[in-house]
Amino acid sequence: MNNTKQPRIMSFILLGALLTIVMLVLGACGSGTSRLVGQWEATSATISGDWGSDTEEIPAGEFTFEFFSDGTGVETDGNWSHDFTWTSDNGRLRITDDWGTETADYSFSSNRSILTLVFIDGDETLTLTLRRMN
Repeated sequence: MNNTKQPRIMSFILLGALLTIVMLVLGACGSGTSRLVGQWEATSATISGDWGSDTEEIPAGEFTFEFFSDGTGVETDGNWSHDFTWTSDNGRLRITDDWGTETADYSFSSNRSILTLVFIDGDETLTLTLRRMN
């Protein structure tokens, strides 16, 4: 084997190994979208506006969202449920159902078991806190 080709081959091998490590690390971190996938149970809702704010605790299992990896989902409120589609990008969640489209900023707790959605509509803000069920 020619000695001038050997350093070049080693460079390609090292580059390939480095790219593999980067892909594994990024995959382990997970994207915001993949972290949304699963079933979430609402625990509280806070509505605030110029008039002040009001927080309501939500009984366990009363209001849930389930996000599927194919961009579809199901919202359940007691015995009533309906389907929606969703996308997310850079901390923004977009949910579309039969009544229209809503957009929310979202964030996770440090252990990713709590999801906070913030919907802003004019002068009012709805902050919905959800707990991961699975």
